[in-house]
Amino acid sequence: MSPLHEAARAGHTKKVQDLLTRGYGPDDEDRNGHTALHCACIAGDLPTIKVLVGAGASLTARAQGRWCGGVTGLHFAAEHGHAGALRFLVRHGLDVHVRDAERYSALHYAAENNHLDAMEALLGAGADADATDRFKKTPLHYAAESGARDAIGCLVRARGSVNAADHRDKTPLMYAAESGDAEVMELLLRHGAGTEFKAKGDWCNGVNVLHLAAEQGHLMVCRLLVQRGVSIDVRDDGLYTPLHYAAEAGHQELVVFLVSVGASPAAADRRGMTALHYAAESGSHKAVAFLLDHDAAVEALDEAGKAPLHYVCRGHQAAPGARDAPAKPKRSKWRSSIAAQQYLEVAQTLVARGASVNKADGEGKSPLHCAAETGAVEAAGYLLSLGAAVNGRDKRGLTALHHAALAGDCDMAKLLIFTGANVEAVAQWHWGGGVRPLHLAAEGGRADLVRCLCQYGAAVDAADELKYTALHYAAERNEVAAVQALVAHRAALGAQCSEGKTALHYAAHNGAADAVRVLLVARADPNGLDALGRSPLMYAVFPEEAEEGDARDKDEKELQQRTAKELLSSDADVALC
Repeated sequence: MSPLHEAARAGHTKKVQDLLTRGYGPDDEDRNGHTALHCACIAGDLPTIKVLVGAGASLTARAQGRWCGGVTGLHFAAEHGHAGALRFLVRHGLDVHVRDAERYSALHYAAENNHLDAMEALLGAGADADATDRFKKTPLHYAAESGARDAIGCLVRARGSVNAADHRDKTPLMYAAESGDAEVMELLLRHGAGTEFKAKGDWCNGVNVLHLAAEQGHLMVCRLLVQRGVSIDVRDDGLYTPLHYAAEAGHQELVVFLVSVGASPAAADRRGMTALHYAAESGSHKAVAFLLDHDAAVEALDEAGKAPLHYVCRGHQAAPGARDAPAKPKRSKWRSSIAAQQYLEVAQTLVARGASVNKADGEGKSPLHCAAETGAVEAAGYLLSLGAAVNGRDKRGLTALHHAALAGDCDMAKLLIFTGANVEAVAQWHWGGGVRPLHLAAEGGRADLVRCLCQYGAAVDAADELKYTALHYAAERNEVAAVQALVAHRAALGAQCSEGKTALHYAAHNGAADAVRVLLVARADPNGLDALGRSPLMYAVFPEEAEEGDARDKDEKELQQRTAKELLSSDADVALC
């Protein structure tokens, strides 16, 4: 920032004049594109603005603002509420309708910041009260969202549309509902805001103003809307009622209120989930107890056949299909000791009201399976103490220990083993049967769990129906730590699958250079042949020939080259290639 910028921002008019006479340009920019005029508009110093404009400063110069680029002096003056500066700039030719890079007008800036004098100056100069930015939001949307009551009154008087819809069809009333400002809601409703409109929500379309308020837990706003006649069981396109939103978000007092004024605990969304499912999933003990007291069905099943007890044992992971699941599942809240106690109380309440600890869902999973999937150790212990079947199987034959192996949870695995879980239980997996927990732990690279299972009696060389051992699983995926753990437990390096391939063959074919190195150091045979007479080196050098249609990108080819070098350095026979 130059001395001219600093003087303009500080409102030192005489110093600005002096610097201009000494050769500083009125349109010189700082690194964000700010000119001295921008700085003066931020400060609202009218004498300095007049000097700069008189010296030829560009009225239309644009700079980077707080949120976006393309910001003019008019925007800066509006953002900071300088009405006098706004009148001067417009009078000297700056277009009152000028937009920044996001298509915000100066009126948007003034309204969002509740600068009444600035708004009146802009409206008096012809600013459009219904101007829309690139999101189709009007100044009234921003005023409602920020709780700018004076701005709302000003815009309504200027005939701004109180029911204008943005790009998601949200009205100003909806933004006020999300913000939780009951007074702003009252103001908008008095001026004709409608409660019947529906918009695109974060999860699905067709959300009503009551859905939005309920999702955020705004009790006073919900009370106001109910008093205004909004249907208590209004549905969005996913058939979610406000009660579903409140229960899922864990807003317990709001759940109590909604049910007390007539919301149906039995209402099910498009996935068949009731408010009790959501309250259980969010660990809301008070809401669960209240819903059960008001005839919620403790064994209500959703579309996947899951009862509320399944959901509390999932530890607040995303419901399958009920919302768009995140790319990476949330870590179970059972991991927190405080939350674990909270969830345990919910589970105890459900069981006390008749929930079955061995109830199978549509995939054959019991609540214990769900607890094992998410590491809910306290829930698993509680269920086991009530007689949950430790070796119960889902429809693929997976036991709770299989699910713990998939999750890589040593604490869960130990609990299950100590209470009688069979470490050699076999199940169906993606490509066949005979899959044991150790296979799944190895495939997922869960080295600690591999060690744990071996320590508690899992047969390190047990094979599935295709004669894959755990070492095959780990080596094929280049799970080096798991390979090392299996080698340390004396896994058979020469074990062959039904195609005669060893773990080294699979590692070589997949360019798993690190796993190849570990296997070779452990004395795996680099010249062993599979049923087709192919050596590991052949798979490393000619992966496409070894398996047709297996195209390799550049990075994969480099890994194959590294793999081949590892094999050649261990006396792999080129003649077998």
